[in-house]
Amino acid sequence: MAMLWKSLDAGQYPAQGADTDEEGDTSSSTGPTVSLDSQDSRFASYLMGVKRRIESVWSYPPGARGLTGNLVVTFGITRDGRLSDLQLTQTSGIAPLDNEAIRAIRQATPFGPFSEQMRFERLNIRAAFYYHVSRASLKD
Repeated sequence: MAMLWKSLDAGQYPAQGADTDEEGDTSSSTGPTVSLDSQDSRFASYLMGVKRRIESVWSYPPGARGLTGNLVVTFGITRDGRLSDLQLTQTSGIAPLDNEAIRAIRQATPFGPFSEQMRFERLNIRAAFYYHVSRASLKD
């Protein structure tokens, strides 16, 4: 059976798409910017839910069999869970991989509303998508 390794992890791209401090977030007029994998207690629980929703609809594009690549996407979530300002920050150079990541984020919406502790109007998220195929899957 073919094996596909894919992961959704922004920690590998700490400087992409936003200026961050040592904790991985900043505040701007539109709200903080964080890595999707931030462990900051102010965001971790909410971000885990966002990540799960995206991963549940994210797949390897059939038309890109055998191709690997990494990309970074930045997007905002409003207080009520709506998507805003989705941007491809760093392309993988392979359109089907980039398009699948963007499609997955759009399909995963709406996200949950912010908790009462999240006292800002928008959360900006930076996420890295990795597509890697094992050698075994290339033999199928």
